[in-house]
Amino acid sequence: MVLMDASGNKIHATVRRTLIYKFEKDLQEGKVYSMSGFGVAANLGSYRTTKHEYKLNFQFNTKVKLCGKNSVPDDIYPISNSIVVFNSEYDTDYLVDVMGMLTGVGMQREYERNGAKTKMVAMKLNYDGFKFKVTLFGQYADELNAFVAAGETNKVIVVVLLAKVKIWQVLEFIF
Repeated sequence: MVLMDASGNKIHATVRRTLIYKFEKDLQEGKVYSMSGFGVAANLGSYRTTKHEYKLNFQFNTKVKLCGKNSVPDDIYPISNSIVVFNSEYDTDYLVDVMGMLTGVGMQREYERNGAKTKMVAMKLNYDGFKFKVTLFGQYADELNAFVAAGETNKVIVVVLLAKVKIWQVLEFIF
């Protein structure tokens, strides 16, 4: 998950699978919390959610307390700068938030990796003069297909949070 302070600074936080039961009822998106007793580690790897040099690791003794009825403003999701993201020098270890007008949807395909199969579908987006493709996998592919099947595909804006920038080829598009 991504946590944000009152100044808008973001940091990645992780809850180990074995501790999810302990925190899943205490944490809700959009709420303000006071937290203590977590571990701090270097923010490394190829799927980093923030540019902060550290990340937080929830531990068994981590304390989470809801701070009254405060809530996070709705307008805190800044879309990544297209010029930076679509630059060939962009560091693809960082995940990005992108948006664009839906201009095409590809044929659904099956993707196999390490013996596991999953559905995938690509969509074409156009934002601020940049045309790009976003490939969705699994349930997200199903959701896009259901949306397209409903028939409302004119002037649709799509927002994708925490996307991985990669080169991927899907050539067949429905519209």
